[in-house]
Amino acid sequence: MNRSFWRNLLFLIPFVPLLMAGSCSSLNLELAQKTLSIQKDGVAQTVTVDIIRERVDGVVQLTASGVPEGVNVSFSPASTTGNTSTMSVTATNAAAVGSSNISVTGTAPGFVTPLKELALTVTASSTPAIPTITSFTATPSSLPVGGGDVTLSWAATGATTLSIDQSVGTVTGTSKVVNVTASKNFTLTATNATGSVTSSTTVTVAATPPPPTAGKFDEGKFDEAIFGP
Repeated sequence: MNRSFWRNLLFLIPFVPLLMAGSCSSLNLELAQKTLSIQKDGVAQTVTVDIIRERVDGVVQLTASGVPEGVNVSFSPASTTGNTSTMSVTATNAAAVGSSNISVTGTAPGFVTPLKELALTVTASSTPAIPTITSFTATPSSLPVGGGDVTLSWAATGATTLSIDQSVGTVTGTSKVVNVTASKNFTLTATNATGSVTSSTTVTVAATPPPPTAGKFDEGKFDEAIFGP
């Protein structure tokens, strides 16, 4: 071998440890689970993310891509010098029922991890939406003295039970006839496993007029009318 070869070899020897260190450096991720099923109820599910470092120091930034509409993904922490993070996944009511893949990536200066995929399944919520009352009316809403019959009518959806106060009680269908003898405010309550909503309507009964007031007897005017001035 000529002198040029040995000269070049001697020049490279100080850099060998650096070259070996660079070749052994790596950054990778592992998800504690590869699949996740969540309901459209806003309750978060979590997945542990392990950060595998080989001679990689500094902050690793975690990101998610391919997240479907209506699904929220966050990391705690999202940037870390440690070796673990928690990914939180939430499906809102706007999320579509079905399956998709979420890709998780970690980045550090000079390094990007391979994509790690989480197979996500969104299912319908087991909790029903709160009931709605679109109308609650009384016909007629005003009555003469003494009152009379009134038809209470309503339109409600999502309720398992309906009830009206003022001693009316549990009702079914879309209307009920009640006898009203005094002004009252009726409240309809629609209830299911999630909660209750209310709506009110008022029936007015005319008040009984007071009896006429007798005039005061004027004896002088009586005598004048009979006997003259």
